[in-house]
Amino acid sequence: MDYMSFYAIFFFSSFMLISCSKGEPDASFEGTWIMQATELRNCDDSRDNSAKNSDFISNEPCTDDPEFLCRFERYIFDSGVFSRSRSSVLLAIPISLSTAGTFSLSGRSLELCVDEGPVAQECSTATMEIVGNTLILTTRESNTGCTKITFYLKQ
Repeated sequence: MDYMSFYAIFFFSSFMLISCSKGEPDASFEGTWIMQATELRNCDDSRDNSAKNSDFISNEPCTDDPEFLCRFERYIFDSGVFSRSRSSVLLAIPISLSTAGTFSLSGRSLELCVDEGPVAQECSTATMEIVGNTLILTTRESNTGCTKITFYLKQ
């Protein structure tokens, strides 16, 4: 094999490795994601730390059925806009909340922005990772100092 063929194969292989790197999020990010579990780490008070936990998490919105505890959360991402639906039941009292806004991705950083009136906008940022059909969002809770990791399953 001559040197020119060797260098051509080397540069082609290098180009393919670089172009297939995982620097940008997968195109499969857009769609519907339902919360499956949460975890708290590195809290200011170590008693607040918790292992990965799916207790009381539902795959369907919580209703006023006589459930003692229930948590549900769904994100829908589509063309730069998102909606978030949350519902919970605590001691048989149902609560439902919905928000919508815009999102942007930059590498592994996900920014969610919600309009708070005609000129104000509230934005939050999370680190994201997609592993198979699981979206993992990592945020820092300012009131507890906890690193919150939330796991969502693609629908």
